[in-house]
Parts: sequence; C-alpha cells; structure tokens
Amino acid sequence: MTVTPLQQLLRSRDTSSLPPMCGVWSIGFAALSILLCIAEIAVGYNVPDSLPAWVFFGMIILAIVLLAVVPLYGTLCIIICWQIGYYVPFHTLSMLIVIGLVLMVFLGTVSLPIAMAISLISAIYEVIAVCTGISKASINDVLLFALTMIALSAIGFGIRRYQEYHAFLAQREQQRHRDRVIADLHDSVCNDLNFALIQLEAYEAATDPNIRQDQLRHTHDGIMRALAKTRAVLDTLQDDAHDSVYTGMTGDIPLVALIHEQRRRLQQAGFSGILLAPDSNDADASITADDDRATVITGFIRETVNNIISHADSTCEYIMVIGVRGDTLHIEVSDTPLPDSPQHGTSGTGLNFYRNRIESLGGTVTIQQESQLWSMRAAIPLSDIAVVSPQE
Repeated sequence: MTVTPLQQLLRSRDTSSLPPMCGVWSIGFAALSILLCIAEIAVGYNVPDSLPAWVFFGMIILAIVLLAVVPLYGTLCIIICWQIGYYVPFHTLSMLIVIGLVLMVFLGTVSLPIAMAISLISAIYEVIAVCTGISKASINDVLLFALTMIALSAIGFGIRRYQEYHAFLAQREQQRHRDRVIADLHDSVCNDLNFALIQLEAYEAATDPNIRQDQLRHTHDGIMRALAKTRAVLDTLQDDAHDSVYTGMTGDIPLVALIHEQRRRLQQAGFSGILLAPDSNDADASITADDDRATVITGFIRETVNNIISHADSTCEYIMVIGVRGDTLHIEVSDTPLPDSPQHGTSGTGLNFYRNRIESLGGTVTIQQESQLWSMRAAIPLSDIAVVSPQE
C-alpha cells in the first residue's frame, strides 16, 4: 500500500519512543499533577464542597493515574474531564487547566489528527453550550480557546518532527561510522591478507633462498599490518557509538605518502610500472576534501592497487596516474590481466563497491577489458576546489 505524503505527515506515533511524557517521565508528570491538585485543596482554594464535587475530583485523580500507566488514554480522559469542568454546577480545580494545556502538547506529539479532532470537538461543544445558554462565554472566547488548543497541538507536532530529525541525523552518523569501519576493514585488513597470500604463493614457487627469505618477510609484514588494523577496528567497535568518533580517515588525503605506500606494495608483490601524481612535487603534498570523499578516495586507490596485485600479470608493467584538474580528482589505470583471471571489480565488494560510492558522489568510473589490456578511468568531484598543495 502506498503512503501519501499527507498520511506520512499525520501518522500516529508509538508513544513508547517519545520523551518526555512516556515511561519515567509520564509517571513523574502524573505524580507532580496529583501533588499540585492536593496542594490546591490544602491551601483552601477550590475545595470540593459537595458529593458530586468530590466524585469529580476522584475522577480527575484516576485519570492522572491512568496517565502514568497508559499515557495516551490518560491524556484523553484528563482532557475530557477538563472540558466537562467548565459546565458542572460546582467549582473545579484550576490546576486542571494547566495540566490540560500541557497534555494538548503531548497529544500533538503522539498524533496530530487526534489532537485536531479533540480541538474541533471541544470548539463545537462550547458553541452548542453558548447557543443553549449553558455557557455565558462569547463566541470570541470560544474561538480563542479553539485556536489555543490547535496551537498547542501544532507545537507538540513540531516537537515530534524535531525529535525525528535529530534521530535521523544520529542514525545517519552511525551508518557513516559503520561504513567507515567496513571500508577500512576491506581496504586494509583484507588487502593485507590477500597480499600475504600472494607472497606465500610466490614463496612456494621461488627456489632462490634470498628471494624466499624476502617473501617470508613480506608475508610477515602483511599479516602484522592486518592484525594491527583488526585490533584498532575492534577497539573502535567496543566504544559506545554515541561517545566515539571513528578516526580511520580525515579530510586531508596525504597523496604522496599514499602513493609511496601503494608503490611499495606493488614492488613487494613483484610488479614493476609507473605509479605517480604529476602535480605532487612536494613530499608532504595532500588533497583536501570532506571526510566522506576522503574515505572513498583513499579506499578506492588502495582497492585499485589490490586489484592489480590480484588480477594483473606481474611480468608486464602497469600504469597508474593520479591528478587533480580543477575541482575533480582523476585516476587512470592500465595493466595486463592474467589469462585465467576474472575481470577486475566484477564481484564481491571491490571496485564495484567503490564505483557505486563514487557515482553517489557525482563521479564516474569507466572500465574497459580486452584480452591483453585492462584499463580504468575515474573522475571524483571534490567538495571544495581542491589542489595538490603542501599541508600546513
């Protein structure tokens, strides 16, 4: 069933998720209301002077108790008592007016249609009372009363929307937190373990003792990096999501350091080729972008290198060029695929994952596959006008 925007706007809400009138807060408000009612009688103001008045007072107390148990039903009962109190032939508690006004706000947070219906019914009831002579209020008084109830309902609805908006922001931040952890696990841990596996395969195929020793050392380094990163991620996940901020990525991308790291990985895996950024001549050069784009760009570069190591022929040279033109980061890669290797990024959470992320940021990723050549071009827009410049 399709939900229209108006239905979504006016939908009723589960009161169990609504502060401050549910749970402990509803009990606290009910207890405070009872104390105020008793205090009003104790000081001698509006003391019930007849049996019907005491019965009505008992009804009010029962409605307040019901508010503590079932907030919505208790609210409706108190508002009904509040409206009846204007027309009974004895004095009622003035504190009931304050309680009723507060509960109209609460009713607006629970369900705007119900709150509006209560306001309309009360206005119609008062108009009938004025026309029949039961009430001596004027039409202006009735109109002011109805507008007050509608305004309080709208305030409650505004509070509800404010709560929902901040809940959405918190949920989105938690999702970003999880995405960063997942991306870092894939980019660092999985890639390092894959690198170690490739080194072990090279160790089994090598016959020179020196080469085998180097392969074991590279395997050990890859496993230790994966282990250290796994521990860091686990420490992050153990922290409370509301109190911790995952710092796996920052807004500044250390481009030269990242290129050196990936070039070293390729060399240790037995690859030779070109990996450079033509415009980054400074040793501390970096690219400035927002956190989300920095996460995507850094992970995409690491994943691209990992795909070269996993699927390219190490006997042929690769080319990977990274540069910024205007406010867009461009990455171009080409290599020679292994004869029996599947196409780069056609399965799993590899390049396809990052292609979707880049496209969601307004970028493009184009991949071409031939028997002797695999190439990829990516264009990633940066949040601000970014250039390769020394870090301050």
